[in-house]
Amino acid sequence: MVFAGWGRCFRISRCRQVNRDVLFCGTVRQLHWQAQVYHTQGLKLFVEPAVFTGAICVGSFAGAAVWRFEARPLDQDQSLRSSLSRWMSAAKSAGSGRQQEHRWQLPPWLRSQLPIDLIIQLEMAANDPRAKDVGALIVSNVIIFLAWNLAPSASILHKFFVLRPLSARATASSLLCCTFSHRSVLHLGCNMIGLWSFSQPLLQLMGKENFLAAYLSAGALTSLVSSFFHHAAGRDAFRLGASGIIVAMASTMACLNPSAQFSIIFVPWWPIEAQQMMLAVVTMDVLGLALGWRRFDHAAHLAGSAAGFWLVQLGGLSLISQYQSTCLQQWRKLKEIMHQ
Repeated sequence: MVFAGWGRCFRISRCRQVNRDVLFCGTVRQLHWQAQVYHTQGLKLFVEPAVFTGAICVGSFAGAAVWRFEARPLDQDQSLRSSLSRWMSAAKSAGSGRQQEHRWQLPPWLRSQLPIDLIIQLEMAANDPRAKDVGALIVSNVIIFLAWNLAPSASILHKFFVLRPLSARATASSLLCCTFSHRSVLHLGCNMIGLWSFSQPLLQLMGKENFLAAYLSAGALTSLVSSFFHHAAGRDAFRLGASGIIVAMASTMACLNPSAQFSIIFVPWWPIEAQQMMLAVVTMDVLGLALGWRRFDHAAHLAGSAAGFWLVQLGGLSLISQYQSTCLQQWRKLKEIMHQ
């Protein structure tokens, strides 16, 4: 009986030891799995978006330099900064040397059916220099808007054309694609009016190649800042729209010409100086972040304001110009090697 009791006690203690070992091994495996999950999430939430944004900024301005050089090889100075010195002279002579022989006109059968005022407005819009350069961006935004309204449950829209920082399905490409996405007519209309309004002076300043590069870079950068902020705050968001880009364009113009007159869309008869307007926008966005307002993407707006200020006031133009000059030197060397 004594030996039988000892045997039972030994088996019981042995089972308890085995259970403790299993529990310890299970805990170690769970911690290892959680570490792998956190590592994967860190790559997905921070590293991949940052690398994607950097690639968009670096690649777009390099591509713009090459595009501009190949389109105008006789122009020796292809840098972005060189355009600034030509901006004022181009603005003064705008309209004086326009060639009228290539103006587009409505077909005669359509002109006979429309009032003269509408004909003039349509033809002026079609012959505006911005129509070809900015029209593609506006059409892209309109196409995505129609897709949201015709097929709102399409998986491709929810995967690529909306930014949800805390979602497991978030992709790095959505940082840029979401800036072409709008779901309401008011949202789309306000952003496209802002794009059309600010595009003319910026196209004269940068040229269409650098304007497109700046547009894409501002879109990815403002989305990245918004994503990081919402992740740090632990708040998920359903972000879409080009408002961060529009604020970046407005900030650039305000830094270039602080006394310029800006008009609010809903009250165009009340002009405000550009510097005062941007100060009000920045103040509202700072309050929005501090008070937790969620009506607008205040983090993206602040990132756009900072981007325009950096571009003009903190040497952004010079830095980009130096980078593009280096890219062109390497491009010329590559072309020489290819032609040997």
